[in-house]
Amino acid sequence: MDKTHIDEIPMLIDKHGVSSFKIFMFYGSHGLHGASDAQKQFLMIGEDERYDYAHFEFIMRGVQAAREQFPERARQISLSLHCETAEIMTAYTKIVEKDKSLKGLAAYSASRPQHSEGLAVFIASYLANETALPNINLLHLSSRKAVQAAMMMAETFPTSTSGARSPSAT
Repeated sequence: MDKTHIDEIPMLIDKHGVSSFKIFMFYGSHGLHGASDAQKQFLMIGEDERYDYAHFEFIMRGVQAAREQFPERARQISLSLHCETAEIMTAYTKIVEKDKSLKGLAAYSASRPQHSEGLAVFIASYLANETALPNINLLHLSSRKAVQAAMMMAETFPTSTSGARSPSAT
């Protein structure tokens, strides 16, 4: 989702009934299947764009604006996030690439330490609170640290008087 797609969110809801949007937080120097030195080409984003936390915030603001535009559908409109941090994945991928004893799933897992996922949960939850977006789904949490982070964030940002709900883990 590039910055032009954010403006299309209301149209997707109104004309096509789309109610859930999804983003991957881990792009940076990664593509879906691992390290990538061609992020802009992979993501098909403009030279002046970055797929970073500010971009995630603007997506959240776009989804929340659509919730406000369509109050009768607001409870169904949500954003789902794959929670990982590109910077930590990049650093750990370099370590894994140097360790020739790691292969396959062990290498994949070592390049994605639990604290990367946990930190991303904190960031996603904080940004959701900042943008007043109550309907976020934290997808495929795979570590104790991520679940603990989600529980801590649910306590930190409980249901507000505006009807906001704590983030959910799925």
